[in-house]
Amino acid sequence: MPLVADNSEALRQARQADTATRVARCETVLNRMVKAGETITVAKLARRAGVGEKFAFRHAVLKAKIDAAKQAVTEANGADLDAALAVERNFWKERARQTEHRLERAVKRIAELEGKQVAEERGLVAPQDEVHELRARVAQLQATVSALETRVTRADRDVEAVRKLNRDLVRENTRLRDS
Repeated sequence: MPLVADNSEALRQARQADTATRVARCETVLNRMVKAGETITVAKLARRAGVGEKFAFRHAVLKAKIDAAKQAVTEANGADLDAALAVERNFWKERARQTEHRLERAVKRIAELEGKQVAEERGLVAPQDEVHELRARVAQLQATVSALETRVTRADRDVEAVRKLNRDLVRENTRLRDS
């Protein structure tokens, strides 16, 4: 009778069960991270799931899911940034328009009621210095709007560049893994 028992099938099954358990933990953590909109990295996922980074990198199906989740979160975050910059730009644009409109309406009303000369003598119309300050503020707000529009354009380009780089890296990683 041999002294060493052949338990290779039992070991194989135990390894498969362990792998399936670790993959399930990783997928659960990955789903939570996607729902929370977190930045996804293999290291962060591995730490939270209690597995080694090599496991997450070497398991082809799990790595593909991680890459797809990274892409989805990156696209969602890029859309959020674009939307936030557009909202801010529209806010400043509207604020500049309202300020300019209020200024024009106030000057026109006072000029109609008292006449420009009388209004200036009585102090009802803002001195020209204040009018110039308000107009300078309007110009400043318009410059802010222009700067925000430029930021939105740059952000759009940056997001597209990051998306392209991510696609290229995923392709290269897949190519290297397959070869």
